[in-house]
Formats: sequence, C-alpha cells, structure tokens
Amino acid sequence: MNNEISNKQRNYTLFVLVLVFTSSHVDRQIMGILGQPIKESLLISDTQLGLLTGLMFAV
Repeated sequence: MNNEISNKQRNYTLFVLVLVFTSSHVDRQIMGILGQPIKESLLISDTQLGLLTGLMFAV
C-alpha cells in the first residue's frame, strides 16, 4: 500500500513540475511572439521594447 501511495505521489509531483515548466516556457516565449505587435501598438522603440522584455524576465 505504501508503495502504491508513493508512486501516486511521485506521478502527481512529476505532473505538477511539467505543468510549471511548460507554463514558464510559454510565458517567456510570449514576448518574442507578440513583441512586434506590442511595439506597434504602444508606439515604442526597439530599445524600449528590449527594456520591457528585460524587465519581464527579471520579474
């Protein structure tokens, strides 16, 4: 019984870690995908977009 619970806990932990990693990866790729439309929408320069992106990665 303990082994079965241990396996369930291990699988659940692995599942949560995969979700967190996937969310983190997608979150970091969003600025690369949406950078140009954001730049055009806010009428900002490449430098300002770079600062915005850098701030996002720092936080």
